Amino acid sequence: MIEANEITPRLYMGSVPPVGSEVYKSGFSLLVLCALPDEYRHVYKIKSDQSIASLFPNTQVIIVSLNDNFLTKPSQEEKERILRSSSDVVNSIRNNRKVLITCMQGRNRSGLVAALAIRELCGWSGSQAKSRVRLKRKLEHGVALMNPQFVQILDELPAPLENNSPAKPKTSGLSLVRPLAALPGIQRRW
Repeated sequence: MIEANEITPRLYMGSVPPVGSEVYKSGFSLLVLCALPDEYRHVYKIKSDQSIASLFPNTQVIIVSLNDNFLTKPSQEEKERILRSSSDVVNSIRNNRKVLITCMQGRNRSGLVAALAIRELCGWSGSQAKSRVRLKRKLEHGVALMNPQFVQILDELPAPLENNSPAKPKTSGLSLVRPLAALPGIQRRW
């Protein structure tokens, strides 16, 4: 069974997904795995040379590979992976594809990627997107997006720009026309 919550239409966030075709059979065409590959290998008991993506047939799999360290900020390389994956999520949702973003507990790493995608889709600030994830991601113990490094990234992000003018935050529905803006301190190179 897939343990996840719907954050916005077609965007779900959860913990470690089951291997096999259940992700596909549940209607997800994109699976974003945000934990470190070794964590998945341990949970799924697979060899280091086996592809993690091969565990989810008929589903596009993106492995973001983020550390959930509360003491250090994400590296430049991690920031770039976060941006690429959230851009892929936005594009998938714009193309009416159902997306599942996961990490080990469905709390911090998946929350960061989900919040960045929501920010672009809805035209909200990072703080507003963070609040949406926290509201919609129901956890038995604790709350989503508690990593202070990830929270700081989101809290520093204003609403995205549209056509070089400030975006007006949406109060309902999803805006599916905004380009993905960069995280503070890095430039997009792709």
